Amino acid sequence: MLAALLRPALLSVCFWVALTLAWADRGEPTYGSSLLATAQAKKRSDKPTTAAAKNTLDRGLAALDAKDFPTATRLLSEAFRQTPRPEILFHLARVAAAEGQTLVAYDLFRRYMADPAREPDEAAARVAEQALASPPATSASLVIQSDPGAFVVVDNRVAGTLPLTLSLVLLPGAHSIVLEFGSKRIEAAVQVPADRVSELRISRSSGAVLLSVLPAILVASQPTALPTEYSRRLAEVLELAARSEGHTTLRIEQLMPQSDERARCLTQPRCLRDLARANKADWLLVQSIVPRGDAKNLTWDVKLRLQHVDIFEPAAESELTSAASQPEQALSSLKQSYGKLLGSGLARPRGSLRIEIEPTTAAVQIDRQPLAAGQGATTVHLWAGRHSVAASAAQHQPQEQLAEVREGEVTPLRIQLARSEAASASVPSESLLLPARPKRSRLRLALAGTMVGLGVGMMVIGTVGVRVNGHCTAPIVEPALACPDLYSTAAPGGFALGSGIALVGSGILLFALPGSSTQAKPGPGQRP
Repeated sequence: MLAALLRPALLSVCFWVALTLAWADRGEPTYGSSLLATAQAKKRSDKPTTAAAKNTLDRGLAALDAKDFPTATRLLSEAFRQTPRPEILFHLARVAAAEGQTLVAYDLFRRYMADPAREPDEAAARVAEQALASPPATSASLVIQSDPGAFVVVDNRVAGTLPLTLSLVLLPGAHSIVLEFGSKRIEAAVQVPADRVSELRISRSSGAVLLSVLPAILVASQPTALPTEYSRRLAEVLELAARSEGHTTLRIEQLMPQSDERARCLTQPRCLRDLARANKADWLLVQSIVPRGDAKNLTWDVKLRLQHVDIFEPAAESELTSAASQPEQALSSLKQSYGKLLGSGLARPRGSLRIEIEPTTAAVQIDRQPLAAGQGATTVHLWAGRHSVAASAAQHQPQEQLAEVREGEVTPLRIQLARSEAASASVPSESLLLPARPKRSRLRLALAGTMVGLGVGMMVIGTVGVRVNGHCTAPIVEPALACPDLYSTAAPGGFALGSGIALVGSGILLFALPGSSTQAKPGPGQRP
């Protein structure tokens, strides 16, 4: 009877255990993997250090003190395989730093500080923080997904055990990755690009290898007065949140090392979008963290905005105030905020709107945001849902329509603006009116001709009168030498000449003046 009752319970437990193992085998980059890493780290810390492992570690440290770096690397790697403790990663980082392998040392110090199984050691923490204060100018990151417990060997150097708390930091280019599952080794040759995070999936059962580059989110952080340690830990928290959504982060500091150039770009939204597009990042995360208060009551005012580079409206926004006097609690609050922001924003559905406007010079606004004028036809990327589209043009009636944008579809929208009545009345169309023609009356033409004729005659008479003035009225006859009578026609001649000139000028002016304008009658089908 008791066995019959226990059998369903045992079957249920077995089912959930199998489901959990299957989920872990998928190697999804979720917060579950981060929790699994914490559990594995706790398990490693609880594993007792054997006498053989301690002996190997002591010999490795002695070789490091003697500057026998190849021997130190070999012995410390062997000690890590015997007892995978984070302190041995710290010593391997010391060897790499002594050899001049700055990036290798940076990666090991970074993951040593992030390991939850790390035992408190202020001296070691100071050494690690000093090395982490100068991040590499150019690097690549690699996330490895496979069964937990495997040793990770990068370029013949032990780098840790799966699951890794943080991604590996490598030089861009070719690398050799080996996973050691006891006596079984799976090797993969990878090529990792600069300033990006690649994901390497290795199947323990089949040995299949899949390398992919995760889509990036450009993180633009406003200048802040946070300590270097907090800034680094915040970046790690954001990276883990992005990885849980299948993305990775790309910091603006990696792309713009010069602080003055970076400061200018942070104030220009278009510069940030262009920078993201140039580096093949579809998403932009702008964050501002402002510390307030004194050391006892320190708080962080945090503003986050996630935006797609092709859409003006943000995908998601968040604001919170966190008590920074308790750093772990503040980091936990930010971790939750990052997760909610990315989870809702990255999954927000979007589509496109194809707009055709007549006339093509019309100004267009979508949700009260202006678009470039004079495009005629354009395609705009928008979040799925209802949007208002308004168009306006000179001498046309404005128009506004609602458009429903569906996920993954291109919605067509055509707007044809009607010409306003006031514009039609004030500016007649050339097709309705024929050119005006000047018209002069016959009476005015006859009067002008008469005046010109009389004027010419009087000008002739006046000219003659002026010329004969003071001459003898008759020929002089011998023997008389004096002329008894002289012409006195200066005054009448001058009057006649002036009057003639006036008449001719008046006649020409009367003829030259245009007549009254006459508009032709409208043609058939035309309105008067």
